Amino acid sequence: MCWELAARAPTLWASDRTPGWAAVLDTALGALRSAGNVRGTAAILVLRGVVSGEHDPRLGEAQIQEALHLFEDLGDGHGQALAWSRLARTHRVGCDYRAALRAAGKATALARRVGDRGEELNALQCIGRHT
Repeated sequence: MCWELAARAPTLWASDRTPGWAAVLDTALGALRSAGNVRGTAAILVLRGVVSGEHDPRLGEAQIQEALHLFEDLGDGHGQALAWSRLARTHRVGCDYRAALRAAGKATALARRVGDRGEELNALQCIGRHT
């Protein structure tokens, strides 16, 4: 339950609060891995990747890629769309605009397929920032 609370509090991810928020996410991640909760682990890895990506895009990308593989193993289309969308953002922060466009395109397609209009909008906004 705590990981769900952490995952639903995006306003706390502001850059000035990143160090404290990273510690919260790391604690949640450790607990989820210990409990064998794969979906929760993937969700928190996406968030951890977003936080990491603000300062180290390569680390953020690696964390989100790990989450993406977990969501793929679970067959979780919503999770995959989320991961691709956040990966696009991380690529954009790292100035890898081609990779950002590819990831955003994959996120858009997946979000449409599973009917996740919110994530589709996030991905389209990412595309819009590159054109």
